[in-house]
Amino acid sequence: MQYRNKSANAALRREQSVALLALCREARVPSSSTTIWGWPERSVRTACTLAANDISIAAARAQLGEDRLLGVSCYDRLDLALAAREAGADYVAFGSAFPSATKPEATRAPLSLYREASARLDSRSSRSGASRPKTRMPFIEAGADAVAVISALFDAPDIEAAARSFSRLFDKKNP
Repeated sequence: MQYRNKSANAALRREQSVALLALCREARVPSSSTTIWGWPERSVRTACTLAANDISIAAARAQLGEDRLLGVSCYDRLDLALAAREAGADYVAFGSAFPSATKPEATRAPLSLYREASARLDSRSSRSGASRPKTRMPFIEAGADAVAVISALFDAPDIEAAARSFSRLFDKKNP
């Protein structure tokens, strides 16, 4: 589960993050897999994903603690992913695999990057971009451990069915 609301003020982000964390715990989604995208005050200590140009990984780790997940967005660059992992990131995230109306300016990450990252990194990787579940499978097979979706999920006529469809992709990866 991932929460991202960069347009809200700090108080609203904190309120929403705390509510989301409670829902995740109720649904038995481990709190360590709830990603709260980075913002300056880092006030909710669950997990954090930094852009490569945010605060240093060491500073983020010091604020979050060792028991929280720390991820780094590496766009389309394996060198950033390797450096992030070496610096202590628990996972890396790459850019959009598909064009996205939600983030049209997003850096695109090719399928080959996921294959190379899977072969060279001892950490999780994720990806993002608008698409349907069937277009995600090649990226999952190439090593992506998570997918990020917005429109493909929330614009679906049946959000729960769409979420289950995405979830089943990982069942196929790990039978």
